Amino acid sequence: MEIILVGACGKMGREVARGLFDGMHIAVSVDLRSHCKNISDYRGEADVIIDFSSHTATEETLTYAVRRGLPCVIASTGQNSRERAALTRAAAHIPVFYSENMSLGIAVLLESAKAAAEIMRDAEIEIIEKHHSAKLDSPSGTALMLARELLSENGRIVTARNGDEPRAGHDIGISSVRIGNIRGYHEVIISNGKETLSFSHEVEDRSVFARGALSAACFIIKKEKGLYGMYDLVHLK
Repeated sequence: MEIILVGACGKMGREVARGLFDGMHIAVSVDLRSHCKNISDYRGEADVIIDFSSHTATEETLTYAVRRGLPCVIASTGQNSRERAALTRAAAHIPVFYSENMSLGIAVLLESAKAAAEIMRDAEIEIIEKHHSAKLDSPSGTALMLARELLSENGRIVTARNGDEPRAGHDIGISSVRIGNIRGYHEVIISNGKETLSFSHEVEDRSVFARGALSAACFIIKKEKGLYGMYDLVHLK
């Protein structure tokens, strides 16, 4: 499998290059610090694209992928509404894999929390996320994804509480911590006032994200056009 790796010189790009599965090769490393600075400059052979650069590159990467008919794994986070719309548009032409978190463990956490929330229908839900002090976005894309997936129809996602406004029962609150060198911690707490369940996931090694992206690449090259995510990978749809 020949991979176009976008963001190749970043922390996660280097993790992907180190963690290649058997039979995988980097066809070209795209990065401002590499000899190939723009994906549109590459005209060689490739089977799939993995983009671990920045959400700001999403549209350019997808445009190139559609033009060449290549499956694409978007592993960056923080996409705005315009960039999310680009994912949907591209998926009408090629297979696109996108997830706010490339860890298989987060997918398991979400499925477990969904099952618990379905059983404890009137329960309150809160999310705590912790990351290193240099992380720029808050709350994390993963925390927002978890909240969106667990949110009831008439609930809101609350990311900053202050004052004395009471908690609305269907809201999901997200609390963010930025300190030290924490690679990534997410906890979903579900309580009905009589019993409380807590589901947590902690990243101990960034290589889990690289492994998830490489697994997504293996998955996506076998698919028809459409938008896929971690749920599809875990359940092998």
